Amino acid sequence: MAEKKIGPAIAIILLIIAVLFISSTTGGLKLRQVGFASSTIGTATVNVSTDLSIYLVDSNITFGNGAVDSGSQYGILDSTGAAVTNCSWNPTNDPFVIQNDGNVNVNITITASTAAGTWFGGTPASAAMWYNYSNNEAGSCLLDSGNPYVNATNSTWRILPVTSNINYTCQKLNYSEPSDEMRIDLKLQVPQDAPQGLKTNAITFTASYSA
Repeated sequence: MAEKKIGPAIAIILLIIAVLFISSTTGGLKLRQVGFASSTIGTATVNVSTDLSIYLVDSNITFGNGAVDSGSQYGILDSTGAAVTNCSWNPTNDPFVIQNDGNVNVNITITASTAAGTWFGGTPASAAMWYNYSNNEAGSCLLDSGNPYVNATNSTWRILPVTSNINYTCQKLNYSEPSDEMRIDLKLQVPQDAPQGLKTNAITFTASYSA
């Protein structure tokens, strides 16, 4: 009878079986970790650029049609919804609403392109325009409490300057939601002899960085 030879494949299988058998009889295989644990720290860096931006949520005030009462020197109306004086315009509740749309606090200035006497026509001494501002959202103006116009009520009015005489509304308008909106109202004194016609004045709001 020819002698049978175990091929390499069979020999390898037998060797594995033998190793497993030996392992089971000695309580199983035990693994031992060699060496030490190691860790390191990386750094992620991102820079958020300054975004100085304002947006007029409501960019128009429209007073509509009206006239000064006969026998009166001038008529007075404003955008707060208050009753008019000595004129036939309807009460108007239609302010400017300005929002800090950036990521830094800003100072807001206001100017008119045309002085009241030129805008309305008629007797210049009887013409005037004022503005005030108040929070449209609570806590929007962060200026120190010593400023008499912070959180101003609609009874607090200031003369609206022309371009060459810049004046502040809020000197620190917050950028954080939901406290980043100011309301700006206008008050007009229209002379009785102002000529008829549509009267338009450009009101400019400018933002600058506030620390």
